[in-house]
Amino acid sequence: MLFCLLAFYAKKNIMIMKTDNINRKSAFMVNNGTGFEEEKMKKLLLIFAIVFGIMGFSGAVYVIYTGGEANAGYGIIPMLFCVICAQGYRSLKK
Repeated sequence: MLFCLLAFYAKKNIMIMKTDNINRKSAFMVNNGTGFEEEKMKKLLLIFAIVFGIMGFSGAVYVIYTGGEANAGYGIIPMLFCVICAQGYRSLKK
């Protein structure tokens, strides 16, 4: 689901970048220049970062609870997506 949403916005932003190569910030703006889409993207990235962070910590607790029998990927993979979403949020925040 996350990848579908990000791919949709990325496709839209690439089309905007091709027509408007003034600066990097304008690549994330909507055609009318209101920035509404940018605000929605920031909220989505923040929500996904929080959700993936919770999943990462709960996966780590599960691995510790099972005494290492469970794969460490239960905690690492969601935390990786958390970091990716958090960095995307930070880059749009500036």
